[in-house]
Amino acid sequence: MKAKKYIEAIAKYKEVLTEFTPLHPNGVTLPLLNPSSEKQPGWRYNDLNYWQRMFVIDCCNNIALCYLRLKDDVEALRWFLESDVLFVTCSSMDKKPIFDWTGINPNVGEWYIQRITALSNMCDIFLRLGNTSQAVSCKWASHTLSVSAPPMVDSRPLRAMVDQDKMRSLTKLKHPDAALSPKLKIQNADMQVMGSWQKIVVPKSKNILPRMGFCKFVWKSRLYIFGGEKSLDGPHFRDLQYIDLENTDGGWKTLPRYMVFEPLTGKATGWKMRVHEGQKRAYLFNGRTDIEYFDLETEKWGSIETAWTPVANIPSWPYHQLLDFSMEILDDKIYVFGGSHSKSQLGCNLFVVLDLQTLKWRYLSGSVGSKEHPLMPDWTCPGPRRHPTTWVDPKLRKIFLMFGEADRVAAQLNNEPHGAMTCYGFGDFWSWDVKEEKWTMLRMEGNPPCARSEVAYNYNRKLGKTVIFGGYSPTIPCVSPEVDEHFSYSYYADTYVYTSSPDPQSSGTWKQVLTRGFPTYRAQAALVSDPATGKIFLFGGYTNAQFVRDKKHVIARSFGDLWWLRLDVAGTDAEGDDPGYFRGVDLDEDARTAKVGPWQRCFNCGSAGPWKKCGGTCGGKAFFCDASCLKEGWREHKNRHKCQNKK
Repeated sequence: MKAKKYIEAIAKYKEVLTEFTPLHPNGVTLPLLNPSSEKQPGWRYNDLNYWQRMFVIDCCNNIALCYLRLKDDVEALRWFLESDVLFVTCSSMDKKPIFDWTGINPNVGEWYIQRITALSNMCDIFLRLGNTSQAVSCKWASHTLSVSAPPMVDSRPLRAMVDQDKMRSLTKLKHPDAALSPKLKIQNADMQVMGSWQKIVVPKSKNILPRMGFCKFVWKSRLYIFGGEKSLDGPHFRDLQYIDLENTDGGWKTLPRYMVFEPLTGKATGWKMRVHEGQKRAYLFNGRTDIEYFDLETEKWGSIETAWTPVANIPSWPYHQLLDFSMEILDDKIYVFGGSHSKSQLGCNLFVVLDLQTLKWRYLSGSVGSKEHPLMPDWTCPGPRRHPTTWVDPKLRKIFLMFGEADRVAAQLNNEPHGAMTCYGFGDFWSWDVKEEKWTMLRMEGNPPCARSEVAYNYNRKLGKTVIFGGYSPTIPCVSPEVDEHFSYSYYADTYVYTSSPDPQSSGTWKQVLTRGFPTYRAQAALVSDPATGKIFLFGGYTNAQFVRDKKHVIARSFGDLWWLRLDVAGTDAEGDDPGYFRGVDLDEDARTAKVGPWQRCFNCGSAGPWKKCGGTCGGKAFFCDASCLKEGWREHKNRHKCQNKK
């Protein structure tokens, strides 16, 4: 390596690594195995002692550095992420599970040096790729490590490794950043894809009230929205409405209201509804044993009674008014994971399944979080959380789970265990094998999103891919240059695509979607796709009104807007038909007229701000920042959009 013979150095490092763990043919070590699973052939990371682990981390980092010298960001990032996996799983060395937020701070300076080396270099790679949220997340993690080392560790070399000026400049970026997004280009097709967000105009008289915390589902090209709230202090909704995604000009239409009263269920927010296509029902779950459903053909509400199958640690029904959980339907079963309830504001990680044939609930994994059945750290399953992101891949017969947050602030306010002054945002990634009934921790391969919660997500059957959008981080800071105000959290409006892999040795690949424009930064939005066409839509959500300055809202601003996402990728359904909605994105038009978060881009100079729209016959297709740009850009706008009467 010192002689700059990087290819030879990589080969030597890989050769040495085989002494500790077998290498996959593509050069990446075998997937992380749960330490409590049955013994399998070969070394596992959880079998390594401290010094063996540090040696492997050093090799991974040096392999990554060699690839950086060879200008290969893909392989460099792959090996830095491998190093990250080894750090994240350090808790397994004590052979005793701990909660994710506990962390490990050993009294060895080399541990911090190697960790900061990986984080700093990953920050640079993600920044080159335009993944600003990951870049800031890595830089912030390296900063906190440099200032949190125990007294026995000399922190001076650690602080020297972290460029504080660069960190301050990065925290001024939003994700995506309006100034950077028009300049982003595909640098690596393995980690990036182009896309376009387009706002759908719904007639004002036929629109729906803005909301967050609502239920959503799609059936026969209709987007259904149930419940939610405009803000934390109301109004709170219990209505059911739908819009025809093939004819949005018709606006939203009202259906029969939910028949159960609020005193019995609590407010209709933080619940979930999922469609059982065979039964043509949309099932609603809110933590009660009585489950309501909406018959999609008769358009009437109904109800079924279910029962809990007792187990030793949970003899009776564990919930009461469960909120912010995940719910999925596969075959004739409803799966529910996590969420918060009256006895665990932090969130829980209980995973249960309801058989819709027998109407019996069954325990699968995790803890309730009550005083009688407290939360327990566990390597074999995801940790306790609210707002987990989940989806079903019907071909692989797996349920994927990631992200969410442990609400440690709420736990402290309610005198529960694990309380703290800040929440914990998860960045882990898991899959549940339906046949084997077992969790497996996965890697975040490729160009993934950073840790976050309250994410909009959807598995697109036509594409065979998962798309996620936005969310927020309770710990990553952001500075608003407009008002010179510092926030201890961040909201996102970035978009990513995940492609799973049938290869058991692969975790699949993440790509970031580069868009010139994007919806306003938000959390708790709904991302859906129409199974009939493959079109991807975004609706609703909220943002802190201070984060995106708004004179009308003091605390939080919710949204009732509808967007359409186009991806410049090919997609085929099970029959091999191309849905036809993913190619032909007009990037030039998008760069000139796209809405960028809470702002609009000037048609002439491309700057983003609260500009005025053209008052001509184009109907406001273009915006201009001032009279000078209007004068310079008028002729091109007139020819492009057939606009008359310059104003």
